[in-house]
Amino acid sequence: MAEPQRLSDLFLRDVSTRLVGSGGTRRRLLTEIRDHLEDAIAANVEAGMQPALAEERAVELLGSPDALVRAWAERCRRLRTRRRGHAVMLVAAVATAAVLGVAQHADGQRNPTAPTAPTRACLAAQACEGHAPAPHADHRPG
Repeated sequence: MAEPQRLSDLFLRDVSTRLVGSGGTRRRLLTEIRDHLEDAIAANVEAGMQPALAEERAVELLGSPDALVRAWAERCRRLRTRRRGHAVMLVAAVATAAVLGVAQHADGQRNPTAPTAPTRACLAAQACEGHAPAPHADHRPG
């Protein structure tokens, strides 16, 4: 003859049919609930309760399956909202960096630490103004 269904098993089945989310996440939550129920039942039995009453009290302490599923759905909603917020902040930071980079490039800004060599036009302008360009270290008059 088949063994009668335990109250905790019926509770878990009821919760599992109502849960939303990925399979792995749902399995982890159900395992957590099952472990919690087993611990509570064991503690109740150790406190002197009959096993059936101990199981009933453990299930009662968890609350209704509806309340548990609503709390889980709310938690999932908060996590999704937080992830979306992080994604929006990341996109905004990347867009800002790109706009600043384009603006700097369009403005003609150069790396301020990069050495700049005088151009031919600059040297010619100095010669026209009566200033002779400074001789290079490797140039010797001869």
